[in-house]
Amino acid sequence: MQFERRKRFKLLNQATNEEENQYPYWINFYTRPPIYTALMQEIEDVCSERMRILQIVDNILKSTDNCNHRRLGDIYETIISQIQSLKAKSSGVEKNFYVAGRCTSDLNTSKQCYEARKRDHISHFLLRIYYCQNEELRRWFISREGELFRIRFIDSSDSNLSSLEDCLAYYGYKFEIVSSDDPDYVHNLIYWAKYGKHNSSSIAFKLRFEDALDLVRNRKVYLNDGYAYIASQEMISVICNQFKSNLSRELNRMRADFYSFAEPRLILQLESLHQTYFANFSKNRKNDDSDTNKEMFDIENIDQIANEFFPPCMRSIHETLRREHHLKHYGRLYYGLYLKSIGLRLDDALDFFRSEFSIKNPERFQKEYAYTIRYIYGKEGKRVQLSAYSCQKIISENAPGPNDTHGCPFRHYDVKNLKSMLVRYGINNEADIEEIISRLTSTSIKASAASEACTRYFSLKYNRQLPETYNIHHPNQFYTDAKRSVINVANFNNFHQAIKRENQSEIKENGSEEQELDCDESIIVKDELYDSLLNDSNIKEEIQDDKKMRIN
Repeated sequence: MQFERRKRFKLLNQATNEEENQYPYWINFYTRPPIYTALMQEIEDVCSERMRILQIVDNILKSTDNCNHRRLGDIYETIISQIQSLKAKSSGVEKNFYVAGRCTSDLNTSKQCYEARKRDHISHFLLRIYYCQNEELRRWFISREGELFRIRFIDSSDSNLSSLEDCLAYYGYKFEIVSSDDPDYVHNLIYWAKYGKHNSSSIAFKLRFEDALDLVRNRKVYLNDGYAYIASQEMISVICNQFKSNLSRELNRMRADFYSFAEPRLILQLESLHQTYFANFSKNRKNDDSDTNKEMFDIENIDQIANEFFPPCMRSIHETLRREHHLKHYGRLYYGLYLKSIGLRLDDALDFFRSEFSIKNPERFQKEYAYTIRYIYGKEGKRVQLSAYSCQKIISENAPGPNDTHGCPFRHYDVKNLKSMLVRYGINNEADIEEIISRLTSTSIKASAASEACTRYFSLKYNRQLPETYNIHHPNQFYTDAKRSVINVANFNNFHQAIKRENQSEIKENGSEEQELDCDESIIVKDELYDSLLNDSNIKEEIQDDKKMRIN
């Protein structure tokens, strides 16, 4: 999949008289990106619908991690049954895209079928934008989308020969079907019949053996002259592997161009949906805090980084450490795990804490504190990889005492100290401060009040309009999204200025304005998203002028 590096503002309309021909098959290989306009609410609906289906797949398959679920037909039957009972998320639509897209006899019109397959198409590519960001997300998305593809293949009438060949050809998959008078085919059928693996009337596909290594390993193919002869019943394994291989390649390509097409509000909305439906996602990771999973930062810039990107809970601990040169046990534990999880190396962590703790008692650091830091990094004791504490654990466990520095400011601070902290951290508008305080002091206070207050603080600090479903749930999330907010705005400014310079150069050379190009490989999002990206009025005027020049 390719994305244009230039932002295109021209809204493209799709012809409606050929809708029924756009998605002729229930199975979609997602080889062509969609071209549709979409409002943010529509994006949220279709992505939520797909994530709920992936959630079913994920939950059931995780419960079968210790067995070969590919051989357990009842596992797939359970998944299919639960998906079929799941209602759609989109307003005015009762059936989810998996069910409605089958176009069975209980469906009144082909329009419903088309809309379902359209939601399927759009939601898949929208989720690609989020899940291409790092290796862990890519692996998970490829695995679960691959299983959903396999489940649909199993559940589809398109898996029989009458439709399978046409479906594969439509999406560019061309496999040779061996005729019944081919001697190799006859030999193959005799072999299968002898061992009772397949009926002698089975259809066979011929392809290079390296394209079917799973089946070769399990001895489910007939090999001759470097080719594998595969029964149609076994082709699902080959097709699913190719689907996942293609998806992996496209996600890696998208990652390379991520900042050229990623819209910050869209990313935040998808992040919120991911955390809503897969709250325990990070708990199942191996080597959660390994160096390969995060970007390292220079310890010399930690004060600047803390002021710009740390959540209030961790920034408060950092300031206490700098001021008092000491932290009590839970302060050291929470802050050490947090620094490790956002990319601080062990050697830098030891140097940093030594420089602070040694000011008061140089000998005590090596005797008492160095072991704790190495333990946090999995170098002492059980040598396990510990994860940073989530907001829920910070709030509910180990409530801070009078002299403790750990805890959630929005839950454990009194009103006076909280107001003082907000002013110190850049929230100077009295109305904004009162809005945050009111979320915590209301008589109908909710369990998520602290999270909502922190989310509102995030919105005000970084001048961002956040989706309603977005909530801060982890200090790492605050740090990552804060960096993304600043970086994306900077990239947008740089990108916009580069486009302006290029336009001026082209106009000077050609003597006329640049002609609009078809953005046939992009997902078009409504202009208002770009308008809301920046609040600077001058930049908005420049963007509007650039839009007029491009559209005209």
